[in-house]
Amino acid sequence: QVQRFIQRVLEGEQISFETTSLGETGDQTLLATYVPERTAGGTVEGFYVLITNITDRKRTEQALRESEERFRHLFEQASDGIVMADMSGHYLDVNSRACHMLGYTREELLGMGVTDLLDPHDYKRLREIKAELLEGHRHSGEWKLRRRDGATLSVEISAKLQPDRRWHAIVRDITERKRAEAGLRESEAHFRMLADATPVLVWMAGTDTRCTWLNRSWLEYTGRPLEDELGSGWTSGIHPDDQAEYLRVYKAHFSRHEPFEMEYRLRRQDGTYGWILDRGVPLLRQNGEFSGYLGSAIDITDRKHAEEQLQQWTIELEKRVHERTQALVRSQERLRALASDLSATEQQERRRLATELHDYLAQLLVVGRMKLGQAKPHVQDSKTLQLLSEADDILTQSLNYTRFLVAELSPQVLYQFGLPAALKWLGGQMKTHGLTVVVHCDRDHLPMDEESAVILYQSVRELLFNVVKHARTTEAAISLSCRTDNIVTITVSDQGCGFNLSTMMETDRALPGRFGLFNVQERVEAVGGRLNLDSTEGKGTTVTLTAPIAPDSQSEPRAVSSRAKPLSVEAVGGRLNLDSTEGKGTTVTLTAPIAPDSQSEPGAVSSRAKPLSASPVPACERLRILLVDDHEMVRQGLRSVLDNYEDLEVIGEAGDGESAISIAAALKPDVVVMDVNMPRIDGIEATRRIVSAQPDIVVIGLSVQNEHHVEEAMTRAGAAVFVTKERAAGQLYEAIVRTVRTRK
Repeated sequence: QVQRFIQRVLEGEQISFETTSLGETGDQTLLATYVPERTAGGTVEGFYVLITNITDRKRTEQALRESEERFRHLFEQASDGIVMADMSGHYLDVNSRACHMLGYTREELLGMGVTDLLDPHDYKRLREIKAELLEGHRHSGEWKLRRRDGATLSVEISAKLQPDRRWHAIVRDITERKRAEAGLRESEAHFRMLADATPVLVWMAGTDTRCTWLNRSWLEYTGRPLEDELGSGWTSGIHPDDQAEYLRVYKAHFSRHEPFEMEYRLRRQDGTYGWILDRGVPLLRQNGEFSGYLGSAIDITDRKHAEEQLQQWTIELEKRVHERTQALVRSQERLRALASDLSATEQQERRRLATELHDYLAQLLVVGRMKLGQAKPHVQDSKTLQLLSEADDILTQSLNYTRFLVAELSPQVLYQFGLPAALKWLGGQMKTHGLTVVVHCDRDHLPMDEESAVILYQSVRELLFNVVKHARTTEAAISLSCRTDNIVTITVSDQGCGFNLSTMMETDRALPGRFGLFNVQERVEAVGGRLNLDSTEGKGTTVTLTAPIAPDSQSEPRAVSSRAKPLSVEAVGGRLNLDSTEGKGTTVTLTAPIAPDSQSEPGAVSSRAKPLSASPVPACERLRILLVDDHEMVRQGLRSVLDNYEDLEVIGEAGDGESAISIAAALKPDVVVMDVNMPRIDGIEATRRIVSAQPDIVVIGLSVQNEHHVEEAMTRAGAAVFVTKERAAGQLYEAIVRTVRTRK
């Protein structure tokens, strides 16, 4: 290439070109100029070369191009319009944003001047601004420009004269802002108009807590001009007793930019004070900047007076409610006492009927069966025997039904053995109703008064029947435990369908007879106890009863009879004669036989051996029997049974346990036939004492009851064997003989 340049130079052409060479400091850009050397006649006779190092200039040019490219990029990408004009006002350059705002192309704008876009009314202002710019000042202001389509464009222009004597200006479209400001001014005007028209007292405060505006209602309420109320002047109208507290609350919430609400008294135009409910909320701009407070207040004087009146009425009402409540409490206590008395009366009547059935009807049925049993061996006719057997079956059914009635009316196990044994017996009885009950008691005896025991028993029974009727299950559980604070806890639970607790209790209060829970609760509370109910639909029900017991939790059941048998004159062979006339009084005459020996012991019906006819069995070999029963006809029936056996001799009779103990000690019989239910001392305790004092005596337990717990109690007391009265005719002799022989 150099050779070609030389050839061209020798032909008379001057050539310049750039080349790059590697120097000590890196690549160097050189400008080589080949100049032909001519003779006087113009003939080229040679050339000379000029070498200039232009590396710095090239770097400067490159940096300038890069800077211009960056400027042009920023120029074109700016969000605001950018224009440049000369001193005469002709546009030299405009960016894309400026073209878009004005609706012109770049070429069209470069052919125009500044005045072409202004309204003629702004020419004077333009000359004034131009003068300021020539003095070196910067201009920033709002202008209106004409778009290509004739529309007016609101802009904000920032302009300055540059050192190169060109005008540089940044043009920002503020049309939306102006529209928003106009809307804001209109909205503010509407707000002030509305605020002045409303009866509510409205106020505004700036960021310094000072009041900046109050509406007409406020000024009319206080009767003061706006100038006096602005700043902190309005606080002078607050009642002196309320001012310090209001300012404290106001400033505390103001500093945290939190809403507040407060009541205080404000002076009215007539000089009196009215109660005001004032609410204030912080004002925030769209960017979240705090700009002050807006508040509204209403006159609540009438409400405060109404509240004071209402408070006075409330006090009077509470007083009356308290009086009525106390009256209701007293009525409730009387009703509860009445209910308790009715419950006690019911239990007494139940027990009385049960006693009558047990002591008379049941005993008569037993004696009847004894007599039938004695009669059968003497009858040869088969038809008669069949009739006697049928009669015996009828008596048996009658006796069983009598036992059932006695148990339903007043279970003897409760009075004989206490609440734990009664609950176990009740659990077994519920099988006849299709309910299997698991009973757990952590002790066998409870030192509880009879009334509480009866109420708890009846309550548990009622709850179990609720399970049968409503729980849709065949299983339940009873748990009895005693705490160290002398409280007995009984829990009745099932895994049945459960129920909604609130709905059920309301239903039970409205219809007490439906579920009985309310009645149970009332009865338990009457003896100082409590009822707690826990039930969930689909998960079963648990009812917990708690009641106080005697402090000595280890005490044993009473050694006296568990039933107070009502005395009857006719039961001891006597008669009662009643004579009474209204207004003349009453005379009651009682007659009764006495024993020949006036010193005989009470209850000892006979302690003498019945005279016997000559018998092949020597007296020394006969078993000596003591009959103990509180029913004379039963004793007679037993004697008639035993008199048929020559190897037995009835040496005495006793009508209660206490007499049996003393007669046994005096006569020392071989066998004591002992009834269970008797007055004064029952058969269980009498057996325990006789066996303890005279271990050789054989005691045969006897009762009209056939429950297992009765037999078990007699056996624990020391009885050798237990026989029910209905089977005495056929089994008593065998039981006596077999037991005595076993002993020997």
